[in-house]
Amino acid sequence: MNIINELKAFAPLAKLVISSREELSHIVVKDGVMATTDGDHWIEMPTDYKGAFTIDSAMLPTLSEAGSVEVSQGIHNQKMVIDGQNVSCRSMSADNFPERPRDEFKELGEWDKDLVAYMVRMESFVIDDKSRPLMRGMFFKQNDMRIELCATDGHKLRRVRNVPTKSHVVANFIILAKAIGIVAECMDETVEVAFNDHYLRFKLSNEITLFHRFINKRFPNYASVFLPDNTGDSYRVNRKDMLKTLKIMDSFANKTTHQITVNLEREGTVVKVSSEDIETDVSWKTELPMLDYKGEGLEIGYNLRYFEDILKTIDSDMVTITNTTAASPSIITGDDERVDHLLTPIRLND
Repeated sequence: MNIINELKAFAPLAKLVISSREELSHIVVKDGVMATTDGDHWIEMPTDYKGAFTIDSAMLPTLSEAGSVEVSQGIHNQKMVIDGQNVSCRSMSADNFPERPRDEFKELGEWDKDLVAYMVRMESFVIDDKSRPLMRGMFFKQNDMRIELCATDGHKLRRVRNVPTKSHVVANFIILAKAIGIVAECMDETVEVAFNDHYLRFKLSNEITLFHRFINKRFPNYASVFLPDNTGDSYRVNRKDMLKTLKIMDSFANKTTHQITVNLEREGTVVKVSSEDIETDVSWKTELPMLDYKGEGLEIGYNLRYFEDILKTIDSDMVTITNTTAASPSIITGDDERVDHLLTPIRLND
């Protein structure tokens, strides 16, 4: 049977998931599905092919250009006829390929593109470090027909609250950013989501199913860090102007700390921003108009890269920045009342 069209359709999905580890760098065809996995994600689509075999992922570029392919499973090698040419490549037994999750799943609810868009913007707030599992993904909590999201890398944090859902199910877990990226890439207008004690299951477009092994650990109590009703010194500034300023200052700031200083004066109308590399004696200072300043004056330091990451996830023309002390995290918000951010300050150079 010529299975090339199904392989071509599956190839882009495999590239989203495939692992570089040898035992997981294959596509398997078995039990009426074509699938691949990296250990944390399993993606599959149905196939009419009745046999069982595996194909090394290194063959994907060749198969994507082929017009036809016939396959037969060898013991240690995959034998194929690609456009009339005999080809042999490394393979593994389909029986040795990891099994898909087969436990019972409970329906969680339906996610739309707006919710998934909130999740995608969490990507710059996570880190790919297996030694710090709580920071590898986005915390998801569903309760009282409301969804809350949070992600942090220890320096900056993004929180989304009060997203309505029709589901009455209560659940919480940590979802890897890679899973959200796959869902966003492959979903229709909505995606059906189910879960059990270890996995999430997503029903995607074109009969594609994604299983994701979530992180089942207790997420830190981030809510306690936020000020009640954003109390404290606050001001508003143009987001794009601040981004342009940060981009310029990156050339003058210390290459290790990326430090900038933000200076606010009592009854002031401008925010003073400066950067200095004391090792090279290079500095830059500028002023930006600010609105609605409420406070007694403050000087605070930030890592400009983290500041940029936050501003890039906000769509609003103006942002509000709230501070209590130079040692406390700043709260940054835009027009969307569901979303707020924390930015941890850094100690200023003496």
